[in-house]
Amino acid sequence: MVEVNQAKILSSGALEHDREFALFDEQGKFVHAKRTKEIHKIFTKFSDDFQFVYLSTDKITETKFELSENKIINDFFSEHFGFKIFMKQNTAQGFPDDGNSNGPTLISENSLIEVRNWILKEQNISLSIEEMVKRFRPNLIIAETKAFWEDELIHGGIIYSGEVMIQGGKATPRCVVPTRDSTTGEAMSGFAKIITENRKKTISPNTNLNYFEHYYKLCLNTKIPFSESSKILKVGDEIKTESETWGDLV
Repeated sequence: MVEVNQAKILSSGALEHDREFALFDEQGKFVHAKRTKEIHKIFTKFSDDFQFVYLSTDKITETKFELSENKIINDFFSEHFGFKIFMKQNTAQGFPDDGNSNGPTLISENSLIEVRNWILKEQNISLSIEEMVKRFRPNLIIAETKAFWEDELIHGGIIYSGEVMIQGGKATPRCVVPTRDSTTGEAMSGFAKIITENRKKTISPNTNLNYFEHYYKLCLNTKIPFSESSKILKVGDEIKTESETWGDLV
């Protein structure tokens, strides 16, 4: 997880450097945390200019690599996983899970707090907000909004972050990854069930339920149109809804 104070919008609608690299096996299939919890045992740090990466695992000491050194990095990952790994780069739009809504994933800070409270109440396990962020991996966290406010933007709702227009896509379906400790990869029994049951009970009446075939969903996939290319999203940007920007029709 890398925190930045600002991010540039690419012409594809993705954030510059977001999910820019991915790992593949010899058959061209993704090697990610949905597939293996060994991903959680890899620790990474990037240089400020994103030219270098520092990699280590629970068994391999930290090593500095140039991100252009594909073969050497491939060898590092192959040693860790025990089979051939190939790192690929996509600077145009990265490797998003949702090809139709490939913009930044978005969530209210209070949504994370609410889910954390559910876990504390039902499992008596206290997770930090930092751990919640690592498990759900949102790109944008919106402060000072009600919990699950982002659900009301599903399938076309529009907000403005500073000067950048962001359009809501699908609620993000979750996989096994958020159930796991972000460092050890060990799963928490009942984690997904707690979220599913509480989401169903507390979902806003303003939410379009046609897009909830199940309730194990958290965060919002988004789209950013081509018109926003090269604009900058910044920490501290004011968030406005479309009606607040243009005024309500009468």
